[in-house]
Amino acid sequence: MTKKLFPFCLPLITIGYWLLAIGSARAADAYILENQLIGGQTSVSGPAEYIRIFFIFGLGLIGVVALFAVVFGGIRYSLSGSSETGKTEGKKWIFGALTGIVLLFSSYLILKTINPDLVSLKNPVLPIIEIDVPEPPAQNIINAYGSHTGKLPSQITFSNPKYPNMEQEFNEKASNSMRQAVAGLPIPVVITSFWRPNGSPTSDHYNAKAIDIWTDNMTDDQIRTVMDYLNNNPAVSKTITGRLPQMNMLFGNSHDYGAKTNSDHVNHIHVSFY
Repeated sequence: MTKKLFPFCLPLITIGYWLLAIGSARAADAYILENQLIGGQTSVSGPAEYIRIFFIFGLGLIGVVALFAVVFGGIRYSLSGSSETGKTEGKKWIFGALTGIVLLFSSYLILKTINPDLVSLKNPVLPIIEIDVPEPPAQNIINAYGSHTGKLPSQITFSNPKYPNMEQEFNEKASNSMRQAVAGLPIPVVITSFWRPNGSPTSDHYNAKAIDIWTDNMTDDQIRTVMDYLNNNPAVSKTITGRLPQMNMLFGNSHDYGAKTNSDHVNHIHVSFY
């Protein structure tokens, strides 16, 4: 009899457990499906609903199998005649199927008695992860939209008696890319020239597209640090210094401006921007 009970009892217990456990896991919100599921259902509330539908189908399938087992046992019992072996086999099939059905409907109570959590299946819920976003550095003068939001870092100073309003003019006239490049200079610098409205109309200073950085207070290593930064900045089009003329640059390439130009820039770095 044990051999006949096992094929029906175990699947029926499993199906009953999942069906009853998932039945309470349905949510209010439904998702519309592109293709109908078994039984013509066109919407589900989540993964648990999917499982519930397929186990309902499995329950029906097992029920049909159990019905055929009862019918098969009944036919075998009826056709056994005086054969005790046939009658016994028929009874085993019928008893096995009926026992499986009883265990199916009692499985919920059995599992709930063992542990109520076993019959409380819910749709998965992803945890909310909170991330602390650090405040932007105070020296950042350009916001995400490219507009001016404040002063340059304190390490950038403007000093020239000829141009007392140079810092204000820089904040008003310099392009966003120019301000970003100046704000990122790796060491403290002194800017001695920016906009020259009385200069030549073709001059970068006249068009507010150039600055001069004082170098008399800088070592060669400091000049080299500044020149390396400027020559690799995509906003910079030209650099000239008479102290390290081998580092002069024009449009991304090393350039020799000649002895006269170098001597005119021996005490400062000229920087032009696109």
